[in-house]
Amino acid sequence: MDTSKPKNNYCHQLLEVAVLRLNIILIYRIAILLLCKVILWFLVVVGLDKFPSIGLDSLNGLNVPFGPNPAVRHRIFDLNKYRAMDAGAYVRIATDGYIGEKHVFAWYPLWPGLIRLVLKFVKMDPMILAVLLSNGLSVVAMLILWDTVKEEWGSLMAGWSVVLFGLFPGAVFFHLAYSESLFMVLVFSLWRGLSRGHFKMALIASCLLPLTRGPGVFVLLPIILTIVASNLDPIIVARIPRFARFIVSCGYVMPIKGYRSIALLLGPLVGWGIYLMFMRWTAGDMWAGFKAQDYFTVHSVWNLVDLPKFVTKYFQPVALHTFSGSLIDRVAFAFLVILIPSIVRFDRRMLPWVYIFGILPAMSGSFTSFLRFESTVFPIAIVLAAHVTGRLGLAGVVGANPRIIQRWAMGMTIAIAFFLAHVFFCWRIVNDRWVG
Repeated sequence: MDTSKPKNNYCHQLLEVAVLRLNIILIYRIAILLLCKVILWFLVVVGLDKFPSIGLDSLNGLNVPFGPNPAVRHRIFDLNKYRAMDAGAYVRIATDGYIGEKHVFAWYPLWPGLIRLVLKFVKMDPMILAVLLSNGLSVVAMLILWDTVKEEWGSLMAGWSVVLFGLFPGAVFFHLAYSESLFMVLVFSLWRGLSRGHFKMALIASCLLPLTRGPGVFVLLPIILTIVASNLDPIIVARIPRFARFIVSCGYVMPIKGYRSIALLLGPLVGWGIYLMFMRWTAGDMWAGFKAQDYFTVHSVWNLVDLPKFVTKYFQPVALHTFSGSLIDRVAFAFLVILIPSIVRFDRRMLPWVYIFGILPAMSGSFTSFLRFESTVFPIAIVLAAHVTGRLGLAGVVGANPRIIQRWAMGMTIAIAFFLAHVFFCWRIVNDRWVG
């Protein structure tokens, strides 16, 4: 008697149930994240619209010529509020292209290119579309973060990582028409590709990152460390100096040999080359994007080697929060530095990401808009989640497990502090104040 058909049907039914369950879980996660975004904006933006300015004009520090003018009475649904700074620049590039003054070339092309592409199929106000795209991509980024952390450390830590990442003060840019949401989708794709051994995912993300934001090309560092860690003989590793072993241990081990290693190494360089060719095509000068940075007189490669200037600038805040000289940006940097020992103890493989997305921008720009850069330093959320879930003790000991009440009290305290800071920056947006 042939029983192969019933078995096949049974297996097929099991597969359908499994796929349906995965889809339900995915929809459930997306719904939770979208609901959190809606609640956050309702409480923050609509709530703050009922109150006048709370008298922080003296702390505004908005002293840059291209900043928005403070409004006497804020109207949250006035789209002009959300066209200020980089958001407006991205939307103008998406609709009109790289035209106008030379400093327009300072903005990278992938995000406005995506907006322009979607506008061909969806007819709506470009700013509204850009905001919707940014929010949608931020949800995708958090889903990738959720799955990657869950596979590595479990569901509880994944949940806390997403909560703390989404509530981080700099995450306010994930709600606006900024490039951070797209950037984080690519960053998490590359991180997942390197940590879970997904070569194609890592390769595609590494090519696109240099087209999205300036720090994207520096993903060469975790890629190089991963290639070295994956191909270096353990016997050789045991014989090299201790510091060198530490550096090698900061890379992920994935099955990449031969041409795959070369392809992964060339990924960011190919993306950067495409960016230079694009600048040559649009501006007539492949270095136009870097020359445009002179308009803002902020970021410089030479700042990376000028340590005395870096230290001096840190102790020279001029306002609570401003384009350059922000006290909040300096406090945010100190917060990152304090967490570095915990990051090293918990998973040193996250250290290169801290360096390229946190330390390098702080040095090259002398802390200018640092909170915005820090929003991409995802190891902050993960290591805080490790403390909250007990995987990392308060003293930085891996495997410590304080009592549940202590853990949850610490987690809620951090989440509430992040939320209040989030409220403050949303308030600044509503009142046309500098955010980042």
